Amino acid sequence: MNLTLKKSLKVFVGTVSLNRDKGHLANYKKVLPHILKQDCPVEIMEPYRTPPYGGEIEVATKKRLDAITNRLNHIVFCFIRSKASHLWIVDGDNQPPLDGLCKLIRLNVDIASGVYPCTVTKTACYSERFQILNKKG
Repeated sequence: MNLTLKKSLKVFVGTVSLNRDKGHLANYKKVLPHILKQDCPVEIMEPYRTPPYGGEIEVATKKRLDAITNRLNHIVFCFIRSKASHLWIVDGDNQPPLDGLCKLIRLNVDIASGVYPCTVTKTACYSERFQILNKKG
């Protein structure tokens, strides 16, 4: 993909937020600079963060999966209504590498995903993932 084409790309960034706690918000504040400082010559729109879930959600339950799916669908809806050419979904508590977006775009495919190792704790497994979707594809 040539440099001129990349400069014409406009990327809608969506992040899923489930928790209202201070720890989650603190993590998001660490993630945001990694999104905005991507080393890639494309236009990155102001990241959209879904509203947090209104109630308590236990880890690894159908209720949690439904809440995540609902928020991902809302991000896609907002992307479709935007003037962006690409959608990049970033977990709100995981810092993407500063060259992550560019690596995904350079793949020159309709759908790309970057997967990171899963961190397992006693209560949860957080898989870090970064996805980009070409609206034209």
